[in-house]
Amino acid sequence: KAVSLPIPEDLARKLLERNVTVKFASLSVPESVVIHDAGELADVYAEVSYTDGSVHRKHILWDTDEAELNKPGVKTICGRIAVRRFPCPVEEHPWGDPVVMYYGGSYYFIGTNDANGDKTFEVRKAAAPEALFREGAEHAILLSAETSRFKNTFWAPEFHIVGGKLRIFCALTVEGFDPQCYVMTLQDGGDIMNPSHWSAPERCVMPDGRNLGVNPLGDGKNGITLDMTCFEAAGTTYAVWSFRTWEGTDSGSMLMIARIDPQKPHQLLSFPVLLKRPRFGWEHTEGTDNNEGPYPLVTEDKVYLYYSGGDARGHSYVIGMLTAVIGKDLCDVSNWEISSAPALASNFVEGEYGSGHHAFFVDEYGDTYITYHGVAAPGDRNIRPKIRRVHFSKDGTPVLTMTHSQDLPPEYERVKMTVTVR
Repeated sequence: KAVSLPIPEDLARKLLERNVTVKFASLSVPESVVIHDAGELADVYAEVSYTDGSVHRKHILWDTDEAELNKPGVKTICGRIAVRRFPCPVEEHPWGDPVVMYYGGSYYFIGTNDANGDKTFEVRKAAAPEALFREGAEHAILLSAETSRFKNTFWAPEFHIVGGKLRIFCALTVEGFDPQCYVMTLQDGGDIMNPSHWSAPERCVMPDGRNLGVNPLGDGKNGITLDMTCFEAAGTTYAVWSFRTWEGTDSGSMLMIARIDPQKPHQLLSFPVLLKRPRFGWEHTEGTDNNEGPYPLVTEDKVYLYYSGGDARGHSYVIGMLTAVIGKDLCDVSNWEISSAPALASNFVEGEYGSGHHAFFVDEYGDTYITYHGVAAPGDRNIRPKIRRVHFSKDGTPVLTMTHSQDLPPEYERVKMTVTVR
């Protein structure tokens, strides 16, 4: 027998909005403009409208002869809308936890590279993010088991600018299996690709000087720490990481949060607070109770803290989301809203499975992208890195599932415009 349950109108409206596929609706480019020199074309954009009422302004790469455009007259010019269409996966190499950064006019890539027994932190450099995964990208080894005291779990390195310096947050093990959070710092004016310009990894510690994995909840249980990320909101710098203990019973992987010193980001200013532990069915899969891989997307008014749950190398891996309003105390768990449904999971984008352990970067045009790893099919255990543009819906919520064709169909990519030069 059918059962109906009335819900408030505003909730019904939100549910409908959240369950609509956001995709391309129309394109608007000025038919004509008046300029005084070619440089003014940088202020001419394409506006793409989407089915939810949102709009994304896209940069246009004009096919122009700058000298001709600096001469008075009326001309018709053509251009290509700047859209990045990354292949899926971007590379066949089994990178996990991929991170891309745009810094100083160049792009850098780093990730977990242990699928083949590799115990290093390798970084790549290129002029464009697409080129990071092609022959010709510059490579460097920043840290390795052969030349350091760390012998295991070279996991989840992330680039972050904290306290005005470039850092790498990562998880390392000195010996055996004991991943713990560390921070490396690039020296002032240093070359990212030069390993000698990076500090030795500093282990993360609590306000009283104890190592982070030692009894962080005050319950006498020690454990492992990993996947540390950080962000700044309303003048406060926070770190979030994953903690797990096997003392007594397996706690499952849990997300912890604390304030940190931006000048010494390995130093916590507040004691760890349990932010979230796995409680949804999609976080309990393949014998794994798992909340890990947190990474923030900070907008003008909110922090969207995405994390991964489920089987880290299987098709059941997913990305979940917590949301908080900037200006509130983010170490107060009550200020976070937990989404009960994944933001990205298998077949949310047709043909993609096991999407998880992500990061975000902003390109030279100001567009936001998500990097993550996944597998090719159910049952596959071979992870590969992937990249896609993040769209922002009409209410500002990030959309992680927009495909290339939903973003801008290829037939709309080429545009033209009449230009009057005075």
